Amino acid sequence: MKPKISVLIPTFNRYERLKKTLPTFLKTQAIEAEFIIIDNCSTDKTVDYVEEIIEKDKRIRLIKNNSNLGAQKSQFRGYCEVNSPFVIFMSDQYLMKGDYIYQCYEIFKKHENVGLIHHLVTGWQYSKKQGYEIFKKGESAVSEIFMKSGGYPGLAWRMSKFSLFDFPISAQTKYPQVKISLEIASENDIAIIF
Repeated sequence: MKPKISVLIPTFNRYERLKKTLPTFLKTQAIEAEFIIIDNCSTDKTVDYVEEIIEKDKRIRLIKNNSNLGAQKSQFRGYCEVNSPFVIFMSDQYLMKGDYIYQCYEIFKKHENVGLIHHLVTGWQYSKKQGYEIFKKGESAVSEIFMKSGGYPGLAWRMSKFSLFDFPISAQTKYPQVKISLEIASENDIAIIF
């Protein structure tokens, strides 16, 4: 069955951290989610741990790089593996509070013009607001996402709006997600989750 949302989790030598974070992602109510873990040639127990979890949870796919490609190329490889209409970039470093994956999926389903979803980055756990806000494409969406997209974890894209050809993978590019986010926001509405 084709997944309805993909969760991309790049990792490299993060066995101890991934043991804590991955279970929080797998708790999502989005039962037709797939989890694409891109291992960037880890030398610790990361791959063994993920293979052990795959035995229990078939929603996970492990992609193993034969050599360390660097962060951007490894992430790009992950985006090339997405088989669903939506993708969320999650970090192996951060615990997920609440069901962010399901919330993004529901927003995408409800708002066909939303091409990108993110959160308040540093303050979303402490926000007194609940829910999300839609910003209309163009200047409103671009100005809202400009600084927030520097925080990569939690960025979610509608894949029909995400151009793999525009994803920068040069070593000089520090924040490839910002370029993609700004391009999407100029042509599509965005949602910010509180």
